[in-house]
Amino acid sequence: MKIGIKLTIVFFLIAFLSMLVVGIISYKQAKTSFEIESFNRLTAVREVKANQITDYFQQIKDQLLSLSEDPGMIDAMKNFKHGFNHIDKELNLSSESFTLSKNHIRSYADTTVLVKVNKGSSKKISQEDVVSYSNQNAVFLQDKFMVSNDLPVGSKHLIDSINYKCTYNTVHKKYHPVIRKFLERFGYYDVFLVDHETGNVVYSVYKEFDFGSSLLNGPFNQTNFAECFK
Repeated sequence: MKIGIKLTIVFFLIAFLSMLVVGIISYKQAKTSFEIESFNRLTAVREVKANQITDYFQQIKDQLLSLSEDPGMIDAMKNFKHGFNHIDKELNLSSESFTLSKNHIRSYADTTVLVKVNKGSSKKISQEDVVSYSNQNAVFLQDKFMVSNDLPVGSKHLIDSINYKCTYNTVHKKYHPVIRKFLERFGYYDVFLVDHETGNVVYSVYKEFDFGSSLLNGPFNQTNFAECFK
């Protein structure tokens, strides 16, 4: 082979290897830079999301603190508690009316609530998991606001009062529209007022089975809701 051809091949190999090495180095540098840039972007996004979540929970805390410190809401809590604890005496509720309300609730739980909850679920929920009949006043209020309320499920919160003259109904008629509007404005799932001594949920916007129950010894005493209260 002629020397010229040999030199040409050698120079070509040198140039090719040089370009290959430069290419590999450039690729690794570009890859490292891209990874660092991507990581920095992800870190920035993480920080933004973390700040958004922190701000969201702080906003909720501020809203609830403002609501709980409002003089009107403090009066509402006191009056709801009094009305809840004395409705049996104010209306002179009989054992017959208590039995009637229990029967209404049993039927409602079986035919309306548990049917939907247990549909397609491997773990079936029984009445004992959601209903307690130990408190006559709670049973009466559940019956009147939740069961005997003709509005469909999901709209029970639209009723402002029931046809009974008692402290609880007077207080509910006054404060329920205000609290319901607060819930709708800020998009909460529900708003509860709980007696700190008994754990009784003396008020709920949506009037589900946790309404009237005790978070200390009722069927929901092992839930996150009860843990939050405790």
